[in-house]
Amino acid sequence: MKTISYVTVLLAVAMLAPAEAPGQAQQLLDAALRGETSTVLSLLEQGVAVDSTVSGGWTPLMGAAQEGHRETVDALIGQGESVNAANDDAWTALMLAGQNGHLPCVEMLLDHGASVDAVNNKGTTALMKAAQNGRLEIARLLLRHGAEVNTQSTSDGASALMLAAQIGETEIVEALLEAGADHAATVGGGVTALSLAAQRNHGRTVRTMLAAGAEVDARQEGGWTPLMLAAQEGLTDVVRILLDGGAAIDARNDRGLTALMKAAGNDHVETIRLLLDRDASTEVRSQDGATALMHAALAGHSAGLRALLEAGAEVDAATPDGWTPLMLAAQHGHDETIRSLLAAGASAGIQTSDGVTAAFIAAQRGHEHVAQVLEEAAARE
Repeated sequence: MKTISYVTVLLAVAMLAPAEAPGQAQQLLDAALRGETSTVLSLLEQGVAVDSTVSGGWTPLMGAAQEGHRETVDALIGQGESVNAANDDAWTALMLAGQNGHLPCVEMLLDHGASVDAVNNKGTTALMKAAQNGRLEIARLLLRHGAEVNTQSTSDGASALMLAAQIGETEIVEALLEAGADHAATVGGGVTALSLAAQRNHGRTVRTMLAAGAEVDARQEGGWTPLMLAAQEGLTDVVRILLDGGAAIDARNDRGLTALMKAAGNDHVETIRLLLDRDASTEVRSQDGATALMHAALAGHSAGLRALLEAGAEVDAATPDGWTPLMLAAQHGHDETIRSLLAAGASAGIQTSDGVTAAFIAAQRGHEHVAQVLEEAAARE
C-alpha cells in the first residue's frame, strides 16, 4: 500500500524551499508532521497563521492528517484551519489521511465539514485513494458520508471499483457494489473492473463481481475477454470461476484467438487441460488459419502440445498456405515437439502450397539434426 511519509514531505519541502533556515511557517508544518501539538499551539500563540503554507502549498493540517496525529488535527481545526484547504496538487487533508489509513483523522475531518468528493489535480477523490490502498473501514466511512461512488479519474479514467478490483480488495469491492458502483464502467480500451481482477489472479474478487451481475464476456480493445486474459497468464483458478460464471469458452478476439490458443501458446498445461475438460474446441481457427495445436508447436511447448493431442487435436491440420504443426515446429528446430508430433502420427511428407516439406524448412533455417529426423520420418511413410 502506498503511503506518503513524514520524511518524504520534509525532503520535498527542503528541495523546494530557499537555502536559509526555515521560517515559522516551516516550523509549524514540521511540528504538525511530528505530532508535537504543544509546539504547534506555542507557534500559533506567537502569531504564526494557522493556515500558513510552505512550498507546494502544504498546510499544518495536511501534515498532521497525513501522519495520523489526531490530537494535532483537532488542535489545528480548533484554531480555525480550513479542513478543505488544498495544496498545489489539489490534495486535501482528507485525501492524505484516507490514503494512509488514519481512520480517526478521517472521522474528525468529516465531522468538521471536509468535502468528501473533493478531487485532486488527477481527478482522484478520497474514496479512490482509500480503495487503491486497501483502506476498508475508511472506504466504508466515506460511503456513509455520501461519497460519490462512480467518479472516474481524469488522468487515467479509473474508478474506485477498478482500483480496488485490480489489487483484489474484495471487501472494498463489495462495499462499493452495495453503494451502487457501476461494474460496467470502462477505462482506456474498454477495460472493466472484472477484467482487471481476472488478469491479476484475484479469483475471490472475480466471483464477487460476477455475483453482482458483471458481464462475464465483456470485451476490451482487441476483442479480449476476461477468460482470454486469464488463460494467457495461466490463471487456472480464475479461468474456472469465469467458466462457472458462463464465460464463452470458444469466444474469439479480433485476431480470432481463443482462450485455448492463448494458453497453448504459453504452455499453461493446467489451464489447457481445464479448458479441454470443459469442451473447448481444438479445431477453432484464428484469422491466419492456426489452431491451438499450431500455437503450441510454433512455441515448442511440448507438454501443452501433448495435452492437445490427447484430446484429439488434428495433428496434420494445415493453414491456408499448407503449413502444419510439424512445419511450424521444424521452422524453429523444436526437437522434442517434433518427436511428439511424429509419435502422434504427423506426416513428414506433406508439402506447403510452395511445395516444401518440414525437413526442407528445418534445413533452410539451419536445424540440420531436425532436418535429418524429418527426412528419415518421411522416408518411412
